[in-house]
Amino acid sequence: MEICHNIILIDDDTMFNYLHKKNFAKHGYFPQLNEFINARDALQFIATCPSPEPVIVLLDINMPGMDGWAFLDELQQMEERIIQKYKVIMLSSSVSAADVTRATAYKIVYGYLFKPLQMEMLRDILSRLDIVLPGKKD
Repeated sequence: MEICHNIILIDDDTMFNYLHKKNFAKHGYFPQLNEFINARDALQFIATCPSPEPVIVLLDINMPGMDGWAFLDELQQMEERIIQKYKVIMLSSSVSAADVTRATAYKIVYGYLFKPLQMEMLRDILSRLDIVLPGKKD
């Protein structure tokens, strides 16, 4: 079991980012949260700060500039040694079956959750990946 100390939130909606960060604390989890309202900035961060530990990426689909699909396309083109620790989970308000199917076609996407974040659903995905969050003891 690995501990995930870092989470990257990529969403242009700062209110949802705020609510998601509060949700982690409410449930007793205290990972380092890096918030990006621009997907291109998040890619730059990932490229320049590879992680030796697992990092959960909570990614929205619909954003101005670079959307979630373009982010995924560019992320999976990075060197395997860089992306191997990044576990992308789509976190979107889109309930479109086509979006869910498209997201799961990416080998770097490990789940699809609907906004707002429900901690139980995130924990289910992380348990399948053998990852836990720091803080609360389940």
